[in-house]
Amino acid sequence: LATALAEAIKDDNRQVRELATNAAFTIGGPAVASVASLLNDPNPRVRADACWTLGMIGPAAAPTVDALRKRLSDKDPKVRGLAAS
Repeated sequence: LATALAEAIKDDNRQVRELATNAAFTIGGPAVASVASLLNDPNPRVRADACWTLGMIGPAAAPTVDALRKRLSDKDPKVRGLAAS
């Protein structure tokens, strides 16, 4: 399920992405690894959505702190901002 949500976060349709990110942070911990894998996606929108989702998951996403720190130097300002939040 978490892998399917991670794929949906990459969808071109904004509504699909929103539903997927909401579902991922509702699931919490079991979705962390799949969402964290999106932090290195070539698409900045996908990286930004991954940062936001991990932030919403909260303490269960603690293992991703180092990966999020790397996004603080991302080329995209939205990714940097969401990684910092």
